[in-house]
Amino acid sequence: MSVHLRSDGDLSALEVLEKSGIDYAVQGEGANAFVTGVAGYAPADDEFWALYVDGVASTVGAGSVSVEVGATIEWRLEAIE
Repeated sequence: MSVHLRSDGDLSALEVLEKSGIDYAVQGEGANAFVTGVAGYAPADDEFWALYVDGVASTVGAGSVSVEVGATIEWRLEAIE
């Protein structure tokens, strides 16, 4: 499962998710925010929501990722390895 969004401003990935109107859940806030649910779906114990910006996996949390206008943000449900 994945969810695609497009940035309409210089925002964090978390702010883009907030503005999208899609139901989501998060633990923590700001730069320490960790997304735990997207589109009403909470991952199983062996899954997590991975963040990709323009096809590149993020190495930091959604509140720390700055995305430019027009950037594509994708939330992918992935297995924990």
